[in-house]
Formats: sequence, C-alpha cells, structure tokens
Amino acid sequence: MANLSLLFTFKDKCFALCATVKGTSKRNYKEVSNLKNPNFKSWDSKNQCFSELTEDAEHNNRVLRETKARYQRLIDGFDPPTGKELWELHDRATKVEAKPEPKTLRQFLSELIFKFKNKPDGVPSRNFQVYITLLHKLEIEGGILNCPVSDIDDIHFEKFGDFIREKLEGKNYVNLMKYFHATIEKARQKKLTKHVLDYKYMDYAPKSKASFDKARKGRDVLTKVEYEKFVNIDLSIIPHSGKSPEYFKELYRDFCIFMYEMKIRPCDLVSLRELDITGGVMRVYNKKKMNYRDTQKALQENKLTETAKKIIRKYKGKSSKGYIFPFSMNEYDWDIYSSVGFRKWDNSKKSTLEKINEFLAKVKKELKVKEFTLYTLRHSKFTHEIEAGEKSILKIAKEGGTSVKMLEDNYYHYIAKKNSNQ
Repeated sequence: MANLSLLFTFKDKCFALCATVKGTSKRNYKEVSNLKNPNFKSWDSKNQCFSELTEDAEHNNRVLRETKARYQRLIDGFDPPTGKELWELHDRATKVEAKPEPKTLRQFLSELIFKFKNKPDGVPSRNFQVYITLLHKLEIEGGILNCPVSDIDDIHFEKFGDFIREKLEGKNYVNLMKYFHATIEKARQKKLTKHVLDYKYMDYAPKSKASFDKARKGRDVLTKVEYEKFVNIDLSIIPHSGKSPEYFKELYRDFCIFMYEMKIRPCDLVSLRELDITGGVMRVYNKKKMNYRDTQKALQENKLTETAKKIIRKYKGKSSKGYIFPFSMNEYDWDIYSSVGFRKWDNSKKSTLEKINEFLAKVKKELKVKEFTLYTLRHSKFTHEIEAGEKSILKIAKEGGTSVKMLEDNYYHYIAKKNSNQ
C-alpha cells in the first residue's frame, strides 16, 4: 500500500506539490514549474485545478495532471518512505531519460504559421502569408531550416541574406530578412533560444539598377511654380461628382497642402488629431515605423508652418471626434486594436486616400504634369528643401519622419546638384 499522498498547495508563497506521509503530519514540498501565466485567483483547491476557461489555464491544468501522474507512478512502483526520497528518485529517473530532440527552425516556423492562421477569435492574422513565403524560401536555401532553433545566430542570418542576394537576385530581400529576424525574436521570447540577431541586414540591402537610375535621374516632382499653380488653381474647372463637390475639392486640396507643408505621410495625416498638436508642434507616430522596438524612431516631430496653422483653424470643430480633417471615416469610433476593427479602418483609410488621388489625377491634366499623386507632394517638398539648401539633410529627414539614407538613396540627383553648386 502506497505510503505517500500528493496534493497541490501553497508553501511559503510558492505553488508546490506536497507529498504527505499518510497518517502523519510529515510533509515535503516540490515547487511546480512550467506554468504559463498562472492566475491563482482561479485556483480550485478542492478540485485541484484552475477553474477559468482560458488557454493558459488549460495548459497549466495539463501540466499539473502530468506532474502528479509522473510522481504517482514512482510511488506505485517504488513506494518511497518520504517526499524527500520521492523527489530524489524522480531526479535520478529524469537524468537517465533520453533528452527530447531540440525543436528545429522548420518546426517552430510551422507552428507559428499554424497559430497565425488559427487565432482564438477566428480571424486569421494577416501576417501568416509572409511567414509562409519565408518558409518556402528557406526550403529552397536548404541548409538553415533543419537547424535547431536554439542554434540560429547571426552567422545563419547573414548566410540567408547572402542566399537572397545571390540565388534569388535580391527579390524581397528586406521583407524576408525582416521576418527571419522576427521569427528568432519570437523564439527568444518563448525561451527557445538565447541568441539576439544583430546583423545589420539593411546595410546590405540590394538596390536594383532601375531604382538607382531613377534616383540619379530624380523623382517625378512638381517644380515650385507647378506647386504654386496647384495651390491657386480655380477648383471650379476641376470636374467632381457626388455630394457637395466644391466642399470636397477644397478639403482635398487643403489636405494636400498640409501634407506638403508638414512632410507627413498620407496614412498618418488622415488620422491626425488635434491632441497630436501641442504648443504649435505636431507629434505623430509614423504607422510605417510602428514595428520599431524604439518608439522614438517612429516619432515625427515638426513645428507647424503658418499655412498649416491656418488650415487647422479652418476645420477646427468640424470633426466630432477631434480629427484635423473631417472626412466621413473620422466620424466613427474605430477599434484598431482588434484584427477585424483594424481591417475595417484600413479599408476606409485606403478608400479616402484613393478619392484624393482621383482628384489629383484630374488636377494633373490641368497642370500638364507627368505624375501627380499624394506622394508626389511629399517627394516635391523634400526636393524643394534640398535644393534650397537652408536645412541640413539630417534636419529634413527628422522633420519628414524618414532617414538620411532614404534621402541620399532617392534624391541623389538633387543632392548632387546642390553640392556641385557649392
């Protein structure tokens, strides 16, 4: 007859398995490990389980069942006299057990894709497709994927970058390297590896000949004269259908002028609120850079110009939700922190920007320019400030929420022209 009974309980503020010698008060305790975010407020001591209905509770209850069963088998087979002997017997048995095979990068990546595709809320993450692409490219590479995920380090990271540049001709280099890095970071968060990938892969991002030639030639931008013609154009000559056409044509143009003045991205300007402006300074976190660990890198901070201030005063109070521009999409309380809510907001944002670009396509014909989109205005502002030479490249980049490298790569023509005139 077994001499010990087992029960999960608390001892000295630790959650432990208690082994009691039957018929006595002699007890020994073994702290329980491998629990995942345990909520002890839901601990049911009578039924020996966590009572809440969550994935973490299900995981923890499974750990408890397996732990108790493992020790109970030792009690039934060897009948150790005390809990202390039981713990020692378990430790000896564990040492001779074969160590499980380490999880490979292929296994971890496959599990990651499965979780993205089968989220608890039933809505697949939009990220799963990029990880599938990464898996396929690693399969082509052939050497890294079957390595233990715990062994993946900068040597593998750099090797994969070389493979993309040489064998895949650099196609999708940035995204593939970005999500390789993200995969190992997720593995590190799960304690499957201690490696942190520090290889500066962006320093070796391939640049196509076409994009380099485009940079040397210069972006399609408006001249200062063309921009002034746009600012002062007679909007009545621009055809526009729908409700209140004159109002929306003016709203769209003011949006474009504000974007030019503040060097702000269209997607950030759509959602700009009055509370993002304090003391005449615009502070906005660029959505394009919100995946940065350092949020300061995503912060665009820029002093309002007089023209921008005038536009803000013009539309002040017209958005019931406090946005700078009273688009219809800005009259909703969006839940952008849920996958469904973000998707709806994103679709509405794209629709709004498409309407403005459709307006600019009509203006383009009147201005007789080759290209005119929202980003033409952003490129034009960078170009005009570089040509003016009144600000350093670093200051222009900071105000525009971008990098010096981006300006050097994409505005080579204008920078070279300015330098040659000095």
